Amino acid sequence: MTDISKAREDKPISNGSSTVNTGGQGIGRYDSSKDTDPINPSDIDKYDEKFDDPAYYKLGPGAALPGVTRTPTRTVTKTPTQTRTVTPTISISPTRTPTISVTQTVTPTSTVTPTISVTPYVTPTPSITQTVTSTPEPSPMPEPSPTPDPTMPVLYPVGGFPVAVAFNSNRSAASTNNGATWNINNLTASRYWTGVAFGSNKVIACAYNSSDYDYSSNGITWASNNFNIANANNQWTKAIYANGIFLVLSTSYIAATSSDGLTWNAVNLPASATWKSVVYGNGIFVAIVDSSSTIATSTNGTTWTQRSLPLSREWKDITFGNGNFVIVGANTNDVLISSDGISWTSATLPSSNYWTTVAYGNGVYVAIANGSSAVALSSNTSSWSSQTIFANQWSSIIYKNSTFIAIGNGSIVATSTNGISWTQRSITTDNWYSIT
Repeated sequence: MTDISKAREDKPISNGSSTVNTGGQGIGRYDSSKDTDPINPSDIDKYDEKFDDPAYYKLGPGAALPGVTRTPTRTVTKTPTQTRTVTPTISISPTRTPTISVTQTVTPTSTVTPTISVTPYVTPTPSITQTVTSTPEPSPMPEPSPTPDPTMPVLYPVGGFPVAVAFNSNRSAASTNNGATWNINNLTASRYWTGVAFGSNKVIACAYNSSDYDYSSNGITWASNNFNIANANNQWTKAIYANGIFLVLSTSYIAATSSDGLTWNAVNLPASATWKSVVYGNGIFVAIVDSSSTIATSTNGTTWTQRSLPLSREWKDITFGNGNFVIVGANTNDVLISSDGISWTSATLPSSNYWTTVAYGNGVYVAIANGSSAVALSSNTSSWSSQTIFANQWSSIIYKNSTFIAIGNGSIVATSTNGISWTQRSITTDNWYSIT
């Protein structure tokens, strides 16, 4: 490499490929570590004369010194040899389009035609930036839902729809659309079916004057079983499921309880009477007697305590809702209310009637009179308003799936969401007596 002192003495400089008479002209300076091709000045990083390290200098293209003669000593041919194979499932987007510039300096008697082969979309440099877009695996399509068979009944989980039984018949009815339409099914025998209840994944139906009862896992297909209760008169009047047990009342001091609806135990009530109805709320069972002021309470359904109501009427039904027990009866306009099932107060219904059934739902208590179109409605138990329904011998009402459903002796059912506006539905002509 040329000594800087020679340039300062106006003497020729030789770098092995060119000889220059500097004549004190400007000197270009470069860093030899970046000198990858001394023949091609475009590859040399140029710096100004004030660079701090004077170790190496070379004439820069801006010196414009006279008398420069360059004799090329070799010919450079660059043929890119890098070939990329791109898999069709991967999209490769180069970050820049390759530009290849070849500068040839040759003697006048020589003609060089460079041959350049470039693979499209590939940058012939050691560093390649690729953008790869992968296609995710498609999510599996859900299995199509089977098309319902219109000839088959629609089955819902047991307890999810209302089930009714008919008195002095072998008929049961189930509705999968909140009482709008009904599927009629057969119980195991024609009996005086008086009660039906759902619990423990089954429905049980009891009958007056029968030690047998029916049970079903779906409310449609029924099987028969026996209570096997000693000393029972088997005049069963009402069935409920609450607090983890089935409870069946009778017209005697003996009731029956079961946790699974298959194995039954005898329970002694405080008096031998026609126990008409029972309900559970606020941690206590309350059972009422027809045509009496006697009631009984129990916290577990097994041990009972006799209590008295302030009025003696033909009490027919009891319900619980919004923290209150409510009792209605026949041939009266009296209604009894209690928050604990022990202390009771009375209120007045809109009319004296044969109030046979009562239910709570959607923030209101609804009582219906048998053989009438009368409905009594209250949101607070203390004041009651008069509403109307289709005239019928109504026997039972429930609130299920946001709907009041009333059944009775005949071929009509009534449904309502608020206890005020009622819709008449059709059912077979039977004495529909109890519903759950």
